[in-house]
Amino acid sequence: MSETELLTRSRPIVRKGRLNGAQRNRLRRLLNMMYTTNELANEIGVSPRMVRRVYVPLGCPHTRNQQNHIMINGVDFRDWYQRMYKKRSPAEDEAFCLICGDTVKMVDPSPKELDGLSYVVAKCSNCGSNIARFIDMVRKKI
Repeated sequence: MSETELLTRSRPIVRKGRLNGAQRNRLRRLLNMMYTTNELANEIGVSPRMVRRVYVPLGCPHTRNQQNHIMINGVDFRDWYQRMYKKRSPAEDEAFCLICGDTVKMVDPSPKELDGLSYVVAKCSNCGSNIARFIDMVRKKI
């Protein structure tokens, strides 16, 4: 495993502040200029409260002007968001546990199949709850 993989695996998964597909596409339109929290929120389609209460405490790069208002550079925000919310794929013997909120090792995996959907049901190595990992789906021809 490379050093960057180790760093991304050791960082906990952040679930607050995730953007949907349309909002992630709007990140591309951000310019290399300073935005207020309201302007940035309008550009990407979220509430200004989310910018102030989620992104800034998580370490979003920002500065404050003379009136103590938060100013965020659009390009810096886009780069930070893409690093912070990077998609991670679990290893072959791992799955995402909804209770723990992280990828964990599967204990006693058993393969299952239902209507063309192949998946593995196992126990979480941390909390013992049931977890599932989807493997493949064969599409039915109509």
